[in-house]
Amino acid sequence: MLDPSIELGGATQLVAEPVRVDIAYVPAGRPDWDRLDDLERENGDDLIVAQALHAKIDKNVIRRFSVLLR
Repeated sequence: MLDPSIELGGATQLVAEPVRVDIAYVPAGRPDWDRLDDLERENGDDLIVAQALHAKIDKNVIRRFSVLLR
């Protein structure tokens, strides 16, 4: 069974308290490791950063989340 965030493109709430944490599936292109020479491909944290840098995000999503962060 797929998480609704994958099927519908929305976010899923992981934790409500003490701090709300949401997660959402975001399609990403393959990281261009040749251009990311300061990141290590085998490092899990660096892999997350590389994927975030190559995420394909709709401008409307950015606007919606920037309003939530204010």
